[in-house]
Amino acid sequence: NLVYAGLNYVNGGFDEVICDAYKAAICAVEHLISLGHTKIGYIGSIPEFEDNGVINEHRFEGFKDAMQKHGLEINKSFIRNIELSTMDGYEAMKDMLENKELPSAIFCANDSVAIGAMKAIHEFGLKIPCDIAIIGIDDIEMSAFVRPALTTIHVPKIELGRFAAKILIDRIEEGHNLPVRVDLPFELKIRESC
Repeated sequence: NLVYAGLNYVNGGFDEVICDAYKAAICAVEHLISLGHTKIGYIGSIPEFEDNGVINEHRFEGFKDAMQKHGLEINKSFIRNIELSTMDGYEAMKDMLENKELPSAIFCANDSVAIGAMKAIHEFGLKIPCDIAIIGIDDIEMSAFVRPALTTIHVPKIELGRFAAKILIDRIEEGHNLPVRVDLPFELKIRESC
């Protein structure tokens, strides 16, 4: 018996409890657009191809679709494909800051990446959000304590775990046979970084 809990749905023929990363990414990018940003970058994982097709990274797909929906250019020099860690976010932002043209805002695939990017921006002598706005996904505890406090998408992690446990127990007790998907809502947490 298996229950997947996370941000990207996998359609693996087993039970899933998700908080839709694709929709959350669209929400994050549209928040930046609503603030007047048109040059928006992305730091995070990007889909890679395998023999049987594409491995989806829903946050990147949501970023692309939101930009296209609003007729905004996706500038490849504003995109970095990284592992989702603070150090990789820091290094990716440092690399991006060496370009002549900079985005006015960055969507980071998670808060750890965003916190790393924020450190690089500070070291470069730029101000957040005046020079570059930052938004993440997860709402980890640290995101409220960095300066400026990070605007993020709150993912209900505790509820993801609770629902996964309930679905697993129901499956073990033969309460259901077909795979189920529970899609929990996210929430935009507006703080100071945008």
